[in-house]
Amino acid sequence: MSETSRNVSSKRLKDTNTVRLSSKPLKIRRLPHDPAFDLGIATEEVVEAVFAGSSFLPIMNSKQALLLSTESTSSASSSTEGTDPTTKRKTCYIILDVAPEQDWLYCFPLGSWKRAVMNLFGNAVKYTHTGHVTVSLHATDTNKSTGPSTTITLTVTDTGAGMSPSFLANKAFQPFSQENPHSSGVGLGLSIVRQIIEARGGKIEVSSDHSTGTKVTIKLSLEKPEVHPPAIARRTEYLSCLSRLRGRRVCILHRPATDQNIRDEPQNAEGLAKFTRALTSTLSDHLKMEVVQSTKWQDNNIDLVICPEPSFDYLTSIRDARVVAHAEKAPVTVFVALDALEAATLRSDVRVQSKESVVEIMTQPLGSFKLACVLDKCLERFERADENVPRPFTTPILGGPQVVSPLSDQSAPYSPAPAEMPPLLNQPFWHQTDKFDAAAATEGLRISRPPLKPPTVREFVLPVNSNFATPGTTRREPSRILITDDNVINRKLLVAFMKKNNLDYIEAENGLEALRTYQSTTAQIDVILMDMSMPVMDGVSATRAIRQYEQEYKIPRCYIMALTGLASASARLEAWNAGIDNFMTKPVNFNALGKSLLKAKEKREKSKDTTRASEPALESSQSES
Repeated sequence: MSETSRNVSSKRLKDTNTVRLSSKPLKIRRLPHDPAFDLGIATEEVVEAVFAGSSFLPIMNSKQALLLSTESTSSASSSTEGTDPTTKRKTCYIILDVAPEQDWLYCFPLGSWKRAVMNLFGNAVKYTHTGHVTVSLHATDTNKSTGPSTTITLTVTDTGAGMSPSFLANKAFQPFSQENPHSSGVGLGLSIVRQIIEARGGKIEVSSDHSTGTKVTIKLSLEKPEVHPPAIARRTEYLSCLSRLRGRRVCILHRPATDQNIRDEPQNAEGLAKFTRALTSTLSDHLKMEVVQSTKWQDNNIDLVICPEPSFDYLTSIRDARVVAHAEKAPVTVFVALDALEAATLRSDVRVQSKESVVEIMTQPLGSFKLACVLDKCLERFERADENVPRPFTTPILGGPQVVSPLSDQSAPYSPAPAEMPPLLNQPFWHQTDKFDAAAATEGLRISRPPLKPPTVREFVLPVNSNFATPGTTRREPSRILITDDNVINRKLLVAFMKKNNLDYIEAENGLEALRTYQSTTAQIDVILMDMSMPVMDGVSATRAIRQYEQEYKIPRCYIMALTGLASASARLEAWNAGIDNFMTKPVNFNALGKSLLKAKEKREKSKDTTRASEPALESSQSES
């Protein structure tokens, strides 16, 4: 008989929604001491790994679903039906709340601890689509402890699906048991944690409800090592980073709470607030930094800026303040991405790639070890000569952009190096003069930030002798859909969807190419699928330019749909303000995409019918007059 089977745990129902399981440690396991390890580092590593793995599941499922749909005779929209909801793109916040101990070195089997954290956190992430998941690690005060051991408390709380009272009371700890039999996994999570508790001794308490989520608490009695183990490499690196970060001023820049409550789901607004509080605690208590919170950028000797939600409006404010103040450098800006997909999307954005100021992309969760190492690397980049390059201040004039040095009142035409020139697509789209180079005008759009003011349509006036379609003229070719994305694979997926549904399309690989295609093509472009983060010109700037072009020349408004890896509420808000009609996050739900395109078509046809019906009335009124 195994040790685990000899140690029987006791289970007690505290109420209809809470069950507690307790087990005393086996005497045979008390004598030998397990190797010591850092619980804080181990917990952070497991949470990082599990969440990273869950971030890629929706991407894999989306590509597999489209592949199956293109091989079958059914419509592409049916490919997404029946998908496991636990593998959809998540918009929840992951919060690490680790108490600021001098060290978390305790004796316990490392594998058992990692398995316990992995299963509890994995279950929480699996069933939480929106809201937040919090992992807390705390220890009792050693000064008040009566024995050699310390009570360690690990708590995992989520706002997910929860469990019913009957399942919680009868089957929660049974192996191969899931309340929803269609969910992914085999139902071993809590049973594995139970075995660890029974083998080592401790308590586990589970409180769950379908309306509020689940809270799992583990309590273990652990001892400090008698002999201090050799230095852990990651902790040594962490301590070396603290010397550079200690005392630095860092600003947490976030939207007002009222703004969040109006535009976000209540659970996400609460999750963002908890995430911001945990970030503040980590920076001040662990890294010993001076933290300032603000909803508006004000440079008060700030070294680092952290945006819990990525916001290019904030980045613009930070960079513009540098120009106005004639500052030598702009502070480091850190965007916190919701997941790996959003992080990859942000890193491809022309505004992030700019050397005008240091911008770093981090994915949640933000544990103290990762945060310290990343911020240390940011400060190293901040001191490099090739970073924080002063940008030329562009002023649009009739002949094209001119560059005004921030330190001078004189201006001069801007001519970039030939190696920096993007390939011209057709004809230049600015007015040309004897002293103005068309390639320089194109390069002017490559300034990797939104302009101080939205670009005026006068900057995009077409030359009379060009091959571009004259604004306002009737398009001769059939209407098409313009696919705009810098990622080749994403474009191939969208093209496969268009071909399957017999839709005409045109492709563009960045915002500048989309803008020029929209102006030049003789086909009527009714719909634009616009990626938000691209090189050369981002989707937000391209959308603003298209909207102003339509308004200036009285062109019927096209339907612009954002298809982006950015899932944060701030990205949605910036897209709406730019003139986006619909916002969808990647991986693309082709069922929802098809429905949106159908609604856009119906709305467009209804608008045309209304216009035709009003024309006879207008003609009769003119004849009477």
